[in-house]
Amino acid sequence: MKEKKTRITNEKQIVADIDNECNKMHQEIDDERKSRKKRLGDLDDMLTQDTDLTNKFLNNFETNATDSADLFLNHLENELSNRLSH
Repeated sequence: MKEKKTRITNEKQIVADIDNECNKMHQEIDDERKSRKKRLGDLDDMLTQDTDLTNKFLNNFETNATDSADLFLNHLENELSNRLSH
């Protein structure tokens, strides 16, 4: 009879250990899911910032290129006018 009680106690302990291990695994999975969601949000923020910076760069480049081209053409037009007027 004592052996049967010992086996039952041991089995109950094994079941409790398995339950605890399962709960721990579920918590680790949940933590990993939360961590991945956070990283995904961080990557999305970084992509948005990169897109904004790229747009600013391209807009500045276009503005500078247009201004430089206009200035060059104005100088060329003035030079041609001066040469033709003499």
